Amino acid sequence: MIIDPIQAYIGDINMNSAVEVRDALRPLKELAEYYNCAIVLLMHLNKNTGNNKATNRVMGSYDFVASCRSAIMIESNPENPEEKLFIPIKTNLMKENEKNTLSFKINDEGKIIWLENKGRIDENEILSESNSIVDKNNCAKNFILGALSRGEILGNELKDLVINKGKISEKTYNIAKSNLHKEGIIDSYQKDKSFYWNLKEKNIK
Repeated sequence: MIIDPIQAYIGDINMNSAVEVRDALRPLKELAEYYNCAIVLLMHLNKNTGNNKATNRVMGSYDFVASCRSAIMIESNPENPEEKLFIPIKTNLMKENEKNTLSFKINDEGKIIWLENKGRIDENEILSESNSIVDKNNCAKNFILGALSRGEILGNELKDLVINKGKISEKTYNIAKSNLHKEGIIDSYQKDKSFYWNLKEKNIK
């Protein structure tokens, strides 16, 4: 049985209370024992990017993790965002040295393609790297928006401005610019055989 996300079905409780969380999960434990079935609870990580300890990034009480036999974290690979990592962060069913990370991707048909066994990966280090990337991307986004708030800019000039004055790598600049474009915040157009970037009218204040 899969419950996705657990917060939507747990009822009117204080999710930060260890006692209330354990009381709410007890019927699921009894159900699993009675029917000898697996129950999978899904939840997103909280927004506390300042805390890189994986077990503290659950939404609500740590007892969501403590009550389970196994806890798995799914996170993008910082070195390859198209690749996902399947990382055991807690398990009572295997030895510590067996907690290997598996990588996978989702193809165009929405199917999971398992890639390789990456061995033991520290989930806390992965979170730290991911948070660092998020911070860099946000910095690049803000720099681009700040530059375009003054008006349209030639594509090459915008790139030079962000990379040289913002001290942002070309890769991070390209990712941030692409995301802003996909989100409909900035746009490009061609004039006199040159490409310009500007803020979309609805985003100009």
